[in-house]
Amino acid sequence: MDHDMGRSETEKLVDAIMKTYEGDSGINFIDVKNLPVREKIVSLLELFTELLFPGYTGRHEVKRDNIRFVVGKLVCSIRQELSEQIALALRHQCRMKNCPTCDCEKMAQGIADDVVGAIPRVRQML
Repeated sequence: MDHDMGRSETEKLVDAIMKTYEGDSGINFIDVKNLPVREKIVSLLELFTELLFPGYTGRHEVKRDNIRFVVGKLVCSIRQELSEQIALALRHQCRMKNCPTCDCEKMAQGIADDVVGAIPRVRQML
């Protein structure tokens, strides 16, 4: 059996695939630049790990005399980056639901603050 696809079959297949890109079904990310960035999410997880287990990753030298500085820096970094990534996700959701009146940045900051605010309880559970 010959598995080579001829030019006209390829063109038909490309046309069929192109039709699936029409509209905005939520799986098309064409011309969309404002989505959460995978690498930044992974980086955030590493920052959370450092905050939950100070000194564990070796990214920061943690001593009794600098722990407050390290924790403060981590909290600020996490709040800012998490808020930005959540806002990207919320804006995408608003685009899908055609909801132009949402204040995604304010909602994202509130969510990020709630997540970071849970760190003491998470550490106690750990």
